[in-house]
This record gives sequence, C-alpha cells and structure tokens, in this order.
Amino acid sequence: TEEKLQLLKLQESEFFSKTLLNSLTAIVYIFEPQAMRNIYTNDAISKMLGYSPANLSAKDSKLLEEITHPDDIKNFKDNCLEKIKGLIDGEAFENEFRMKDSRGNWHWLKSRETIYRRSPAGKVLQTLGVAIDITELKETEEALKDKTGYLRSVIGALPLAVFDLDREGCVVSIWNEA
Repeated sequence: TEEKLQLLKLQESEFFSKTLLNSLTAIVYIFEPQAMRNIYTNDAISKMLGYSPANLSAKDSKLLEEITHPDDIKNFKDNCLEKIKGLIDGEAFENEFRMKDSRGNWHWLKSRETIYRRSPAGKVLQTLGVAIDITELKETEEALKDKTGYLRSVIGALPLAVFDLDREGCVVSIWNEA
C-alpha cells in the first residue's frame, strides 16, 4: 500500500542520514545557545575526544564548560554567543577553540555553525554545527613560528647581507642590513 511505501522511504532516509552522520570524521552537533548545551552529537565525538554522544547530549551546560578551555569558554560567552544569536539564515559562524578529551589532552577544533531552528518570533533556538580537529595544524603553525624566529635571529647576526631575489635577479626582500 501507499502508506507502507512511504514508511519504507522514511526508514531508508533515516538509515541513510544516520549512516552518513556516523561515518564522518567531523563532529556534527545541534547546539542550543540559550541553554549552552548540545542536544545532538554524532559518533565522531567519541573517536575524536573519547566522549559518548549520549552522555554529552544528556548533560547540562556544565559539561561544555568543563571540557572547553577556560580562555575559550570566556571568549565564547563574551563574543561568540552574541554573533551566533545574530546570524541571519544562510549565514555561518566560524570559531577556533580548545576542548579537553577524556584523557585530559587538549585538542584545537575549528567549528562552523549555521541556524537550524528559530522560534516563531525569530529568536535562534538551535544551530547546526560541524567541528574538525586542527591540533596538528596549530602545532605545525607554532613550530614554523619558532623556526622562523630562530632563522631571523641567526640571519640578523650574520656579518653578510642576506636577501631574496626573484627569477629575474631583482631584490625582493632584505633579511638583514649587515
């Protein structure tokens, strides 16, 4: 019958969505700004940070505050929350922050959120977000910054002028004034 066919299509759609969400390496979540909590998180949270999606969704806002770096939760409350509440439909908000995994290690995450649900009055009730782990990128950036600083100090101490040339042999930059 038509009813059974519609039910099968709905079940297939739900199966597809669940399979897709749980196969991603990115954390997908639904966040309620007023309550400061996630009401949904896919399985990637357990792979990335070691937390069960059910446990995260069942907890109140205290858990997010406990596992988010103190500097980042303060920034989120002071700056980001208002930006999220002020989003227009179709607009996205991006943020970088640190979260502690279940073993106590900090991970840098980059998130992107957009409006998922509004109240009849237009107030943001929920956002849909995706977060990826950028810890290796942050560590690489920091190492590059350290190496660049070291290289600048070595070059600055040389008794010879050091400069960059382009392919035509023109000076592009001077590293020191030896």
